[in-house]
Amino acid sequence: DLLWSSFYSVLLKLSSFWHSIDDLSVFDFDETICHRFDTFQHSIFVENRWDQWNIALLKYWWIEKYIDYFYFLWKPSKTMIDLVRAKSSMILTAWIKELQLAKINAVWLSDIPKVVVDSWKDKPLRLLKYILDLWYIPTRIDIYEDRPEYFLKYWKVLSKLLRTDIYIHHVCFQESEKDPILLSQTWHIISSQAH
Repeated sequence: DLLWSSFYSVLLKLSSFWHSIDDLSVFDFDETICHRFDTFQHSIFVENRWDQWNIALLKYWWIEKYIDYFYFLWKPSKTMIDLVRAKSSMILTAWIKELQLAKINAVWLSDIPKVVVDSWKDKPLRLLKYILDLWYIPTRIDIYEDRPEYFLKYWKVLSKLLRTDIYIHHVCFQESEKDPILLSQTWHIISSQAH
């Protein structure tokens, strides 16, 4: 709470001349731009689910081998890649930093600004810091996520701090499909309603 209030005091002083006509789109990576169904089916990961993945990954695979096996020969979602390319975008993802950056680079998005956090719970605060580093506040922020819970928890706070409109789009891949669907759950808050 103290950290959020510190950001708030800074933003209140500067927001009047930070606003820009540009929008910003924020994309998660796993299960948003790329799915991991092939990974899930591999015996190593079937036998070492969730908390054991990091151990299994380091024990059985070098990161380069993992990327070669699952990413270089596999095409990401064209729908989402086109969306990333069509907008002023950033990728905000969570897990092992070296691994996430290698995956992003392997699907031809190395030129897109990217931030990796330890946990998806850290994403809202890290997004705020990213915007502070931009030195402008986007007119509108679109967030594309397969797990939007923590953005939903803080979206009113973010919108109030930034005085901007925020749209949260829930993205979901259907099993074995190469392209995701944007689910009907799209949450929108305009800054004037962020109380």
